[in-house]
Amino acid sequence: MNITQCPTKETVRKYFDYNDGTLVWKPRSADMFSIGKYQNRCCNMWNLKHAGKSVGADNGTGYLVARVNGITRLVSRLVYIYFNGDIGDYEIDHINRNKQDNRIENLRVADRSLNIRNTGIRKNNISGVKGVCQHKRDMRWYATIGVDGKKKHLGAFATKSLAEMARKNAESVYCGY
Repeated sequence: MNITQCPTKETVRKYFDYNDGTLVWKPRSADMFSIGKYQNRCCNMWNLKHAGKSVGADNGTGYLVARVNGITRLVSRLVYIYFNGDIGDYEIDHINRNKQDNRIENLRVADRSLNIRNTGIRKNNISGVKGVCQHKRDMRWYATIGVDGKKKHLGAFATKSLAEMARKNAESVYCGY
């Protein structure tokens, strides 16, 4: 397996069990370890440490990751592969935006633009509305939306509610929601 190749559904099912959003390490047999006089000992130690335990550690950005065949993978992607197989270059989107909620019903395949649209309001957003900001210079409210990787300006408005309406209308036109 090379770095760009995802593990197959069979590989994921070989190493893990799934239980309500959590992957759990399966016990391993001695033949899964390198051949040598310590093969059984390594197998027993691995099973004592890992078998039956949940998979994943926080990667520092809130996502759970696990190593499969020496390559670090997102647990959400492994869960999706467990049920559906390879997804190619697509991303996995957490529908409810909770990065550690890896229940299969909360995961969907998404291209980059859909995944970005499903993000929350940025920490530095003071309007409380995604894509709406007030310029201090003229005190007008501006609405924008991202379309095909480009920022589209929707206009300048006298009130926040008008800018918000413009943004909502643009979402239905450009994004389908």
